[in-house]
Amino acid sequence: FKSHNNSLLDVGSARGEIDLLRNTLNEAQEMLDLKTKSHEETTIELGWVQKELEQVKIKLKQAKEDHTMSQDMLKSSQDEVDKIHISLKESTKSLVKSEVESKTWKERCLKLQNWKADIMAQVDNWRRVLHKLQVTEPEKRERQLQERINELEKENQNISKKLCKATSIIRQQADEAVLLEKRIELRKQQALAFVEEEKNNNNILLQC
Repeated sequence: FKSHNNSLLDVGSARGEIDLLRNTLNEAQEMLDLKTKSHEETTIELGWVQKELEQVKIKLKQAKEDHTMSQDMLKSSQDEVDKIHISLKESTKSLVKSEVESKTWKERCLKLQNWKADIMAQVDNWRRVLHKLQVTEPEKRERQLQERINELEKENQNISKKLCKATSIIRQQADEAVLLEKRIELRKQQALAFVEEEKNNNNILLQC
C-alpha cells in the first residue's frame, strides 16, 4: 500500500510538471508568434526599402545621364541613397537578429516539446505501474491468499483426521483402563474372599 501511495504521489507530481510545462510552452509559442510577426514586418519593410533604393538608383542614373540635375539635387539624392543604405543595413541587421531569435525560440520550443514528450512517457509509465498496482497485484495477492487458504484448509483437515484418530485411541485406551481397573477390583475382591475363607478354615481347625 505504501508503494501504491508513492506511485499516486509521483503521478500527481508528474501531472503538475506537465501543467507547468504546458504554460511555459504556451508562453514560448506566444513569443515565437510575436517574433515571427516582427520578422515578417521587417521583411516587408526591407522589400519596400529595396524597391525605394532601386527607384532612387534609377533616378540617380537618369540624373547622371541627362545632366539636368544640379549638384545640390545630386548631393541630396546621394544623401537619400546613403540614408536608404543605412536603413537597409539596419533592416538587414534587424532581420538577421530576428532570424537568430526566431531560431533560438524554435530550438527552445523543440526542447520543451521533447521535455513534454519525456514527461508524458513518464506519466504513461506511472499509469501502467498504477494500473498494475490497482489490478494485477490485488488479483495476484488474492490468488496467493486463496492458495494459502486452500493449503491451510487441507492442513486443517489432516489435523482433524489425526485428532479424530488420536481421540479414538485415547477413548479406546480409557475404556481399556476402566476394564483393567474393574478386573483389578475383581481380583482384589477374590483375593479378600480367599483370605477370609482361609482365615475361617484355620479357625475351624483350631477349634477342632
